Amino acid sequence: MATTLQKFTCMGCDAPCCREIVREVEGITLGLLLTRRERMRIERLATMRGHSIDIRPMIGFGYDEDIGEPEFIGFYQITNNPCPFLAGSKCEIHGQRPLICRAYPLVMRDFYITGEGRRANVHVVISFDLRCKWVEGIRKSVKLTRLRDSDIVKLGIKREAEAMKSVVDLFVKYMRRYRYRVWYFDLSKDKWVEIEVMEVRERG
Repeated sequence: MATTLQKFTCMGCDAPCCREIVREVEGITLGLLLTRRERMRIERLATMRGHSIDIRPMIGFGYDEDIGEPEFIGFYQITNNPCPFLAGSKCEIHGQRPLICRAYPLVMRDFYITGEGRRANVHVVISFDLRCKWVEGIRKSVKLTRLRDSDIVKLGIKREAEAMKSVVDLFVKYMRRYRYRVWYFDLSKDKWVEIEVMEVRERG
């Protein structure tokens, strides 16, 4: 039987995950990811609590030749720093927080495709947010740059992994539907940036 380490618990630190939701990732400035459905719910929650919140597009798919931008917006992003729902070091909407927050400290690190055409497979690399205090404590137990199924069992992070899977499943669905063209909306440049999708040959 696999040994299970201490399950993920918030360490009650200075909450960089919530205070610094807008940050640069490999040269592109992004905020906190929301699904299309979550966007409306989060906007309502902010209004109910009297919070000012700025939500903008985040990840687009496909290509609209008329405007030279994505054909479809699959994900949105909160652009406030810190998160408007952060009260001290606690989340005001913890029970209603977005999927990407439920998945924390897991993060989408990269993606690539194998195969061609309709048979192409999308692979998303999941790893850990290295800013997290809990992650610091497991550095010697797992490879932090690429999460394996055995790590999910070992670390007891099944709930977090399931939340991340929901996000990844949407991402993969949109990629396939819109012919593997992906765009990120760079907040620092205030424009869409098309991402070069890496193709990896499968071993024969």
